[in-house]
Amino acid sequence: MTSNNLFQDNVDFNSPNKNIFPITTNLSEDGEIFVGGCRLSDLANRFGTPLYVIDEKTIRNSCKAYTEALNEFYPGKSLALYASKANSSIAISNIISSEGLGLDAVSEGELLTALNGGINPENIVFHGNNKSEQELFFAYKNKVTIVIDNQNDIDKLEKIIDIDKCPAKLMIRFTPGIECHTHEYIRTGHLDSKFGFDPDELENVFFRLSNCSWASL
Repeated sequence: MTSNNLFQDNVDFNSPNKNIFPITTNLSEDGEIFVGGCRLSDLANRFGTPLYVIDEKTIRNSCKAYTEALNEFYPGKSLALYASKANSSIAISNIISSEGLGLDAVSEGELLTALNGGINPENIVFHGNNKSEQELFFAYKNKVTIVIDNQNDIDKLEKIIDIDKCPAKLMIRFTPGIECHTHEYIRTGHLDSKFGFDPDELENVFFRLSNCSWASL
């Protein structure tokens, strides 16, 4: 294979998200595209199409970009989380775990995949504004941090957690009341968002949780 600079001009290897193509992309003299040393036409013939091809080097460099930036400005006080909904798979979970990232999950399936992929439960955060009791219990018994979105989450946790056992690891999500100038369907920071508590509710939420022996904030 002979490299062609068509895909390599101005490539930022230290911040792969700035690039249109994976950082290992090359074009051969016969016009074939290679990613990670693999000819894409060969992969298509072998596995069929449509086909998703993910470059491990690009993922690893992206992980390093986040962790290095956070460690520079917030040493020992931060943890980059991979959004599992982007691609929930054991292979991806294994890669990001080996690069020191945690994971954000929104379902029991994503939690199970992350755990099987080697993510440390202490580095997993369970989100979602409509969690089932089964999902909450799965997160709790695996010592995953649960993000409280609403009073309904607290009601369910009170039912399923045995107060004689380890307390649940909790975080609280609230809406900051920010009005972003974007499409109304993707606005999540305004006060009437379905995600998180109104700031005026927080005092009551903290008071309620402070009286729960099973809650650990």
